Amino acid sequence: MLFLVVTLLTTALKAQVGTLSGVVKDATTGESLIGATVVIKGTSLGAATDFDGNYQVKGIKAGTYVVEVSYISYATKVVDKVVIVANQTTVLKVSLDSDEKKLTTVEVVATRRTGTEMSVITELKKADQIAVGVSAAQIAKTQDRDASAVIRRVPGVSIQDGRFVVIRGLSDRYNNVLLNDVLTPSIEVDKKAFSFDLIPSAMIDRMLVFKSGGADLPAEFAGGIIKVYTKNIPDENFVSAGFQLGYRSGTTGRNTQYNSQGGTSFLGFDQGGALPAAFPDRVRPNQISAAEVNQLGNRWSTRAVSIAPDMRFNLATGYKFKIGKIDAGNLTTISYSNTWQSYQQFRNRWGIYDPEAKKSLQIFEQNDDFTQNNVNVGIISNFNFRLGSRTSIDFRNFLNQSGRNETTIRTGSNENSIEFLNYGFRYEQRTVYSGQLGLTHTFDDRNEIKSTVGYSRTDRSEPDYRRVRTIRPAGSNEPFRIVVPPTASTFDAARFFSKLSENGYVATAAFEHKMGELVDGEQFQNKWKIGFYVDQKSRESAARWMSYRATNGFNDDILNQPVDQVFADQNIGPGGFTLQEGTNPSDFYTASNTILAGFGQINYAITPILQAVVGLRAESSQIKLNSANNTDTVVVDYPQFILAPSLNLALNLTEKQILRFAYTNSVNRPEFREFAPFSYYDFNNDVNIFGNPALKAATIQNFDLRWELYPNPTELITLGVFYKTFKNPIERFIIGGSGGNVLLYSFQNADKAVNYGVEAEVRKSLEGLSNSKFLNNVTVLFNASLLKSTVSLNTADPTFAGQENNRPLQGQSPILVNTGIYYTDTEKGLQVNVLYNVVSKNLYAVGDAINPSQYELPRNVLDLNVTKRLRKNLELRAGVADIINQKYRRVQDSDRNQKIDGLDENILNFIPGRIFSAGISFKF
Repeated sequence: MLFLVVTLLTTALKAQVGTLSGVVKDATTGESLIGATVVIKGTSLGAATDFDGNYQVKGIKAGTYVVEVSYISYATKVVDKVVIVANQTTVLKVSLDSDEKKLTTVEVVATRRTGTEMSVITELKKADQIAVGVSAAQIAKTQDRDASAVIRRVPGVSIQDGRFVVIRGLSDRYNNVLLNDVLTPSIEVDKKAFSFDLIPSAMIDRMLVFKSGGADLPAEFAGGIIKVYTKNIPDENFVSAGFQLGYRSGTTGRNTQYNSQGGTSFLGFDQGGALPAAFPDRVRPNQISAAEVNQLGNRWSTRAVSIAPDMRFNLATGYKFKIGKIDAGNLTTISYSNTWQSYQQFRNRWGIYDPEAKKSLQIFEQNDDFTQNNVNVGIISNFNFRLGSRTSIDFRNFLNQSGRNETTIRTGSNENSIEFLNYGFRYEQRTVYSGQLGLTHTFDDRNEIKSTVGYSRTDRSEPDYRRVRTIRPAGSNEPFRIVVPPTASTFDAARFFSKLSENGYVATAAFEHKMGELVDGEQFQNKWKIGFYVDQKSRESAARWMSYRATNGFNDDILNQPVDQVFADQNIGPGGFTLQEGTNPSDFYTASNTILAGFGQINYAITPILQAVVGLRAESSQIKLNSANNTDTVVVDYPQFILAPSLNLALNLTEKQILRFAYTNSVNRPEFREFAPFSYYDFNNDVNIFGNPALKAATIQNFDLRWELYPNPTELITLGVFYKTFKNPIERFIIGGSGGNVLLYSFQNADKAVNYGVEAEVRKSLEGLSNSKFLNNVTVLFNASLLKSTVSLNTADPTFAGQENNRPLQGQSPILVNTGIYYTDTEKGLQVNVLYNVVSKNLYAVGDAINPSQYELPRNVLDLNVTKRLRKNLELRAGVADIINQKYRRVQDSDRNQKIDGLDENILNFIPGRIFSAGISFKF
């Protein structure tokens, strides 16, 4: 709304300045010239061309000028009588002739700049597929802390659980993520998703989201394919550093009880609580000696803490050097963050809905005092080696270490008039490494090959996840007594240990041949491409869990002791506790997935204004998993072969307008965890999660139509529609739990579904719309998506008993809106931006005959950021994130009408807190 008001007001005003833009190319080859200089003679105005040869000079007073264009090793060209008209853009295309004498002594090697707003918009315009993106330059304005915050600025994209990407309202499982063109691993126990919070924003060069497919892209997607590119070799040597402090309302300075981890947790890893090497193996009988039990230690205590401010630090170095005749360079960035979040979380569990009373029976209500400490250490070190002007080798390395320590102290009461005081102490650490060695070789002006080999490693562990319940009669002053189960339990006096490791290997190559000249002297090039892709992943996941139980002659008074004393060494053994292992055969699984793909693609201009990209990808995969349940061995051997044809048409209506159509056939395969029968108890959400070995892959037909307008190289306006059909879509659903107290989440295939919507995006500068200097420095970004999905079920199938038919897809959000106003005063070194984001309600989990479906409600998020340059290489930054600080809410559709109204009951709510930040950065 604000964007529309500002635009209507300013367009009514007169301006006296215009813009000059165009492209500079080699007159012989038609290749774009990078870094050519365009000067308006008689003024101080000018510009340099980007990596596609494009340039733009703004703020030129109306009149007639002489324009000079120059480039090393080329003859300078002077163009007379260039007319600049107020409120208009004059287009001037220039072709330079090479200077043969200079060419005999100078070899020009250009480095492609990819992180500017102009370069990203140019890349989107030239893309074979329908795509959206965000540049490093735009990221720097927002002060977004990691990739999950960055990507929610992209049209049709939202974030779930703070780190999982949802595209076009489809859940995170329907996306595929590539880091520097190589598939990323999934490091979550229960999700087919990459955690975007692992990548600090300072490491990102650009992020692109492809919403239509292509032969050279993975066949596995439905929402989109996300490409994250980390920063590469700098233009010049530098060292930069930044430091930031943050204050979160409701968290920073809060006094609370917290279960610390260990001495190295501030580095994102800690072995405190890991199973000792001498601890008995799981094949031994359930009776474990007191000495063996005490090896685990008494780790149930909390301490009073006053939560410190958030802290973030980054250091980057760029260096160019030579190895003999080889030009080389390195960019290394190190980032560190130590952040906290603490809040009161209110949760309810409901029974059967009474339509006459118009409410449900309340099973329990609880209040969680939740405190979480997140530590993230990231390192990127990228090397580039140029062997002459035709061969380039890239060696990219990404390493991330993260640790998350959580303390949950739960109070509340249930329907049986029992009060409880429960505790959950959890630590999770993750290590991710991804490395790629890439080769690009240009044989001549028409033939090029690109190849990459890569390796990735993921390690994740939960050492000693402790859960305990204590109870007493409601309203009494009796001490809380520990609940000791008669047999092993995952949530009563329980200790849980898990490790997951995954290795990934990839090899890919593509050969491209250009045919003929550039079409009409413009961007499109007739060409064909062939290639292959091999990806192999293997995983090992192992969990052990056990709980305390009473021995013969148990001293009942022990149960009245405080939780930090009850499991002390003196209470272990005869008359006290022992440990009983409850580990099941299904708590261990090994899995692998091998993908073999070959593809071919041709780019061809049907007419000078209509171009087609036609491709075919043949992709074979084989997923294998070995595990067991309590009675049988579970073996999954799921091969699949898919032919994925793709068609992308681009109709150039004018030089600045493109109409695109796209079709792709794609697939969505089950993840290892979704196949595995392993059951995991999530204390924070009070649910058990387990897999389904009977899952099938989903297949999707994707159709897209989009109109694009590029007013100038830094602006765009798009409007698009899409339509998708699904066969066997995979969804998260609820199964009635133990006595209605513990819900079970699992995964299943629906029969079919459709998903369709409308998307719009505007990136527009207000420069030239008025004489106001303030408005000339303003750029507006707006994007919105209106989406709808419908699932159709076979109502005769007992699998879907109790489920609602013709409901939305699980994870679907029907409305997404992002908007931002950016003010940039280059002379004063001042940047100010205001950003707004909202995602409408989405279906969090599909209900069954007993449990209604659960929905996440929308949150309006408003951010403010200010950057001030004090000196050339010194900047101050300040910002406020989540100014509105709206409550997070999850509710159930109690009356099952697929609407959320006053009759529907709250399941979960909390207030995350505003974040105030201030920092300094410098570069030298």
